[in-house]
Amino acid sequence: MKRFLLTLIVCAVIFPALGCGEKPTTPSPVSESPAEAPVSAGTETAAAPQVTELDAAGFEAFIQDPGRSMVVIHATWCPPCRMLEKLLHEMETSGRLPKNARVGMVDGDKEQALAERFQIEGFPTILIFRGGTLEDRLLGYQDEKTILGIFAEAETAAP
Repeated sequence: MKRFLLTLIVCAVIFPALGCGEKPTTPSPVSESPAEAPVSAGTETAAAPQVTELDAAGFEAFIQDPGRSMVVIHATWCPPCRMLEKLLHEMETSGRLPKNARVGMVDGDKEQALAERFQIEGFPTILIFRGGTLEDRLLGYQDEKTILGIFAEAETAAP
């Protein structure tokens, strides 16, 4: 009985820290990062940010870039998603994100058709595109080294 209770307690502590698979019944507050308006098709700025919030309309144009594009499908209630979003914004503002990096953030709860199209089973899910073609996908929080590796591969594989 003690072993069962100990196992139950350990699982209750460890599993929530590994990622988000199920949506909670009551959503957590929105991310601590400043709110950005989703980018729609045809929305261009002179100095476009490297990390951009996307909606369904802006998604298609974003992934058509001939270089490598990374799209993070996230949810506002997901702690690993908020950690990843914070890391990406810190990398961008500090200059640690490579100049060739293009990162789109898609709220999987708001853009459910995109989440279904790419069979998103958990948050965060990172989709890696080149010229509109899905090259790879990663599930869960990824550290800075992994993110840098995604774009380092893009530089060596560029035509």
